[in-house]
Amino acid sequence: MNLSGKEINPAIEGKIETFFQYLKRVGALLENYQDFTKKTMTMKESCNKQQELLISYLLPEYEKYCLTEYLSGPTDGKLIFSATTD
Repeated sequence: MNLSGKEINPAIEGKIETFFQYLKRVGALLENYQDFTKKTMTMKESCNKQQELLISYLLPEYEKYCLTEYLSGPTDGKLIFSATTD
């Protein structure tokens, strides 16, 4: 809204006040959304780290334990989740 050369009357003051109240309300909501997003990103990073640990370490160890328990021979090359599997 361009107010140059116009008289500021009660109607315009009312519109300005309404818009100002809207900005205050939206600003608080945006801060809440920003906090929520930061917490969500932190939780996602933690979840990704735990998933990486599960896939890269825990599953191969579990598989190796199961194979060595039930196979009498060596388990080299028989692991599904091992990064060194051919």
